[in-house]
Amino acid sequence: MSCPDCFKGSERTDATPTGKVTTLHGLPTYIAEPSEGRSPKGIVVIIPDAFGWEFVNNRLLVDEYAQTGDFTVYLPDFMNGKHDFKRLVLSNHINRIHCDLIFRGLVVCAWRAV
Repeated sequence: MSCPDCFKGSERTDATPTGKVTTLHGLPTYIAEPSEGRSPKGIVVIIPDAFGWEFVNNRLLVDEYAQTGDFTVYLPDFMNGKHDFKRLVLSNHINRIHCDLIFRGLVVCAWRAV
């Protein structure tokens, strides 16, 4: 589920991620689980975008999938710490070029550097 801040290219400040960080197969990974007492329906692995695995919006998205879909959701650092979301967000060096509504109100956008 996208948020208005994602479309503006800004960091969300209205919520705090609730998952945990661990190392999984040598990669730092943010993990969120379904609500207590609920069994996971499956596993979702989210590959982070240019903003990286530490970007709060990405972690809140992981939390949302875990809570509303009852999935165990993994957000690994596939970029080996090479992302630079703060620079991208603060300098507006990105433009949204395409968005699609794909599932349960989830809007996925393609971005490009400018």
